[in-house]
Amino acid sequence: MKSTTSLVALLAVALAASACQAERPEPPVEDPVGGVETGTDSSRSSLGDGFVVWESNRSGSWRLWSRDLDESPPRQLTPDEGPRLHCCPHISPDGRWIAYLSLAADQQGYPQGGAHGALRRIRPDGTGDQLLLPDARNYYENRAVVWRSTDELIFIDSDQRTALLNLDSGAVTLLTNTPSERYPWLINSQLRFATSGRVSFAPFDKAQRKVLERSPIGGCQPYFTHDGKWGFWLAAPGGPIHKIELATGVVEALLKKSDPRLAKDFGYLYFPMISADGRALAFAASRNEHPHFKADYEVFVAPTEPTTLRLLGAPLRITTHPGTDRYPDVYLEPLGLGLHRGEAPLTVHLAPPGEPRTYNWTWGDGNESQGESAEHTFERPGVFVITATTDDSALLGRAIVEQPRAPHVTKSQVYHSGTEVTLRFDEPIDVEGATWVLKSGVTVQSVEQLDDDRELLLRLDGPLQNMDELVIEGVRDRAANPNLMPSTSLDLVPASWPVDRDGLILMWESGNSANLVIHGDKGVEEAVILQAHGRARLDRDWALTPNGGQFTVSKELANRLRWACQATNELTVEAVIEPQPSDQRRGVVLGMAKGAMNFVLSQQGSTLLIALRVKSRGPEAAPEVKMMELPPNEKSHVAVTYSAGRLVAYLDGEEAISTGDIQGGFFHWQTLPVTIGSDAHGRSTWHGTLEGIAIYNRVLSAEEIRENAAWQRRRLDARSEVPSWTLVVERTACSTVPTLEEIAPYREALAVCEYRVLETLSGEYDHPLARVAQWVIQDGKRTPLSPASEGKGDPVIVERFQDNPQLESLFLSETLAARPDLPLLYLVGESRRR
Repeated sequence: MKSTTSLVALLAVALAASACQAERPEPPVEDPVGGVETGTDSSRSSLGDGFVVWESNRSGSWRLWSRDLDESPPRQLTPDEGPRLHCCPHISPDGRWIAYLSLAADQQGYPQGGAHGALRRIRPDGTGDQLLLPDARNYYENRAVVWRSTDELIFIDSDQRTALLNLDSGAVTLLTNTPSERYPWLINSQLRFATSGRVSFAPFDKAQRKVLERSPIGGCQPYFTHDGKWGFWLAAPGGPIHKIELATGVVEALLKKSDPRLAKDFGYLYFPMISADGRALAFAASRNEHPHFKADYEVFVAPTEPTTLRLLGAPLRITTHPGTDRYPDVYLEPLGLGLHRGEAPLTVHLAPPGEPRTYNWTWGDGNESQGESAEHTFERPGVFVITATTDDSALLGRAIVEQPRAPHVTKSQVYHSGTEVTLRFDEPIDVEGATWVLKSGVTVQSVEQLDDDRELLLRLDGPLQNMDELVIEGVRDRAANPNLMPSTSLDLVPASWPVDRDGLILMWESGNSANLVIHGDKGVEEAVILQAHGRARLDRDWALTPNGGQFTVSKELANRLRWACQATNELTVEAVIEPQPSDQRRGVVLGMAKGAMNFVLSQQGSTLLIALRVKSRGPEAAPEVKMMELPPNEKSHVAVTYSAGRLVAYLDGEEAISTGDIQGGFFHWQTLPVTIGSDAHGRSTWHGTLEGIAIYNRVLSAEEIRENAAWQRRRLDARSEVPSWTLVVERTACSTVPTLEEIAPYREALAVCEYRVLETLSGEYDHPLARVAQWVIQDGKRTPLSPASEGKGDPVIVERFQDNPQLESLFLSETLAARPDLPLLYLVGESRRR
């Protein structure tokens, strides 16, 4: 490696020579402390010594390539290996090894369940290439390992279980007992969280050797920082790159799509990876091209602040080849003078190790000094490169000086019991002398400051019954000159639906809710995950719209539901339902059946019915009851309870029917698929919407159901009205419909089409043309365009695309010439002339 002094000059030459960068002046670097970078050196060059490794097909085969962070050219790192493919590079925390997978040629692409091949490691100079395991997998995309330490690797075995490999002994220890067939798990280095190709950051239970699933959050390529504090991922096609603080769940953008700090035209982001020390973000970007196996992606590295993961400057371009360069990782040599962070004024004391020598100190803020050691105070905010040089050596450091400001609360949470509140602050705090007052009169009995001094646990003398207000006074930060947080009021909202979770087996509120259920036998929370099939999708309110497809739950959850209900011979099902049009055929709203049947909730005409299996055979084995008439075009809260000899149904909290005609229990129930929107074979499709689903193995009281219905009504009434239009249209042009290979890793896509508006049946739409995004790939299969190009089909219902947040993380093909005068709409469905 070269000295830092020469590195600075060489990087400056390399950047000036970059044709892409020379096409426009470099924009000002946004400093995370609220201004423009004020140091005398570029944040690009202050990355220091290190190297980058990535996948590339530039040689004709997928191999790993590498480049030092200086003027040296890229070099092929892994040897030629015939038709095999090299992928998934990840650098050890000490920078001595790179782990990777060597795949057979038939593993090209992103196969479901992960590609499998030999797990190997190689040194950064290309020596020492060795086999670690003959068969391992990635997690659906090209992430295959996590370095737990310099001599331990977390990986996915051939049976799709997560395991730990000791590199010294070769011993393998299973971390999970159960395979994850579609999306195998990688677990972070602290063995606390797991993630997979279906993005979520789920707690890992070491005692049970089980990942406690959480609801997917959209996007792809999730991973963890080595210190276990952060997760990050690609939130939508082409960006942004998001980060999540794992302790709080707070999500922020790390780098936005088409960020002005990016190289010209290279605004389409993918493949993020944070260095082990948290000081750099590596990623690849293209000129708005998506295909992961063909597009001209180039590798970039940007400096980051390890504590907050904020970018500190513009990215440095690493590659310039027209081939596909992707999945980079970066290693930075430790800073000889360290990384220093605090609010202005910030004083640092530096004494280089080793024999005493006289250094020339440059502080990056226009000041210089000499001496064996040094002390300096940074008076103004900024990011400053510190250098200490002699005739034959140079040491590098960095100071990140922030604007003085008071701390503030980033997150508050009330636990289900309502007796504990956690508060998360944006920086370490001092709470001596602080006061905490709840408007309801509930008393804060104790305040506990947790590990990193950013989080507090407040224990109350009684549970919160309703929304409350917490007033905080006297909190300070820990700056040299402490800043006092102004008086702050926080709304605290206790969990209020369901009002009582006793006996709750399955709960799904909406697609952007946590949907957590506590396992009664294990005392841990897991999310209820619904898998969409066919044309099933979420609407703008994140409600389920089967639309001729279906949603399913896991076999494990179906089995748990069966045994729980058999144990009590009781059942309650509640949901918020907007019915399908009454002229549709009979459809299955929610059922547990396949051949045999446990229960089925269905709609025929405007009537909601339930069938329950309570005996073994004969006409009375699974009697059906007509429960109520559903109001058309409205969302209603529906509940039905059953215990032996009594079935009661409720509409919006009021009893609709009570009958003792059904007799029997659930002894003959079996573990059967749970489906929403159709039967298990995809027949008897239902075309309404569904949310607020809860299933219990007990009978809820009438008062509980009234409270649940009232809570759901308040939630529905709080929604803003969204404009929609019913248009008769004729298609005139359409964006290119991509193939499944072109949109990988996504299995769903929309495309923008242009229509001539022939007639407006509802709403006020005053444009002669309409740009409409509509589904073209769902569940990995092509969806025909609709309506017919002659415009003779049913009218279409459209909404503004921006009013449909559930679409943000999906692939959108928009290859038509730009029309900024036309709002982008979304095809919700077809209508009928009345």
